[in-house]
Amino acid sequence: MIVENCSIAHRGDSRSEQTKLHDISPESLESELMAEGLKVKERIEPILVETTDRFRYLFAVEKSN
Repeated sequence: MIVENCSIAHRGDSRSEQTKLHDISPESLESELMAEGLKVKERIEPILVETTDRFRYLFAVEKSN
């Protein structure tokens, strides 16, 4: 299970720009997980909304066979 947060304003930025901000969008993370051979079983967003400029999301993943 992975819980991460991301800036709403920078969600569409390139991965390298997100890295500079210590952010990762759910779209980027999902692509990277799949490239590593993991299967996304569930994706929930937003969860635990705390501010108007950031959101949290959750991935449930498992190893692909």
